[in-house]
Amino acid sequence: MTPVDSRPIDEMTAKELAQYLYDLFQRTALDLNLGTQYTKADCIELSETGIGVRRTAKEKKLLLLSHYYTRPEIQKFSDFVHDSLGLGLKAQELIQSQSDKVSAVWLSAVRFMGDTVKIILGDNMPVYMPKFSGCSLVASLHDVPFNYQEHSERETSIKLLQRMKSEHPVDAWLKKNPDGIVLSYMNSDPESKRKSWSVFTSRNAMKVLESAMRENPGKRVYMLPDQFLSNFVLNMARAANNPWIKPDLVDIFDGLCHVHAQKISPLALDEALARYPNAALVVHPECGCAVDCFVRVAKGLIPRPIFIGSTQEMVEYAKKPDTPNEIIVATEAGHVFTLRDLIPHKTFYPVTSQATCEFMKATKLLDLYNAINNPDWNQYEIRMSSEIIRDTRPAIDRMRANA
Repeated sequence: MTPVDSRPIDEMTAKELAQYLYDLFQRTALDLNLGTQYTKADCIELSETGIGVRRTAKEKKLLLLSHYYTRPEIQKFSDFVHDSLGLGLKAQELIQSQSDKVSAVWLSAVRFMGDTVKIILGDNMPVYMPKFSGCSLVASLHDVPFNYQEHSERETSIKLLQRMKSEHPVDAWLKKNPDGIVLSYMNSDPESKRKSWSVFTSRNAMKVLESAMRENPGKRVYMLPDQFLSNFVLNMARAANNPWIKPDLVDIFDGLCHVHAQKISPLALDEALARYPNAALVVHPECGCAVDCFVRVAKGLIPRPIFIGSTQEMVEYAKKPDTPNEIIVATEAGHVFTLRDLIPHKTFYPVTSQATCEFMKATKLLDLYNAINNPDWNQYEIRMSSEIIRDTRPAIDRMRANA
């Protein structure tokens, strides 16, 4: 919420805010394939809508959250921007310290992130989303195919909300492995989390896997849903000769994120490396190129600084003064905007201009404005039974213990 000139957005006039947004987005967003040119006319409209969003949020005591991959204008008018776990934890912290100042939480992201925030906050705080958008990674759990060239975000999101699959893959695996241990990625549906021994994030996946295998020796482990992240973790464990992790006892679900699998290919990575010879490389472990990068780095085939980590770890890495001033970013394009906004003195390149998630970008600023100003919020509320919240807490707690 703080521009480069250090003046809060809430203190700007509409004219000043429009100019600020225009200058910012011209510098940070035009090459990210967002479907918006951010002309001066666009920014005037966004500033007026954003002022309305902030006014309503203040009047109704709303806490506005958004993920790093959402549209730039959504991020700029949110109270807090973070990764999927960080959003829930920060909301919990802010509500506990300012309980009288928050009446409801509104999250702009994809649906599973809203579910996670609701699980963390529990029954006492209502959580709303201006749009219930799906996720191609979660869709893979329910046999809902997604190819960005053939399927729309809208049709896939609708199918997911209808819960197409009759038998959850966790149930099918547990039938064959009744004593097995399930570990679900934070980017999964509530049912996966509910039936898991622990949840894990891209930041602590190996710690959680080690903890699970140490405390449950000899038992099979099921990691889901992202195959690239799970395989990356096993490769790291083998390279480190981790004494607790037994890769032959780990089964991996074959799900994937369409951005990281279909849009960011090894070819796209090689092209970016050739295009920016002096740039460091940061890679999300969900990327299809992550394991390939890991192997190539081990063989000395990519002679430049490389960091593989979560979205939040990328921010922390990029902020370090000894990190190169040019960085290629191999993850969803929205994070390139975030990095450019937070660290304006460094240069960030998207690994490909196609790395845009239709699901994350589905919510627009006008959607948020219309939703929070709608007299009937029922259609926007995330409803979850107390039993699901209760049953999911142990897995979340184990994940937090390994943070």
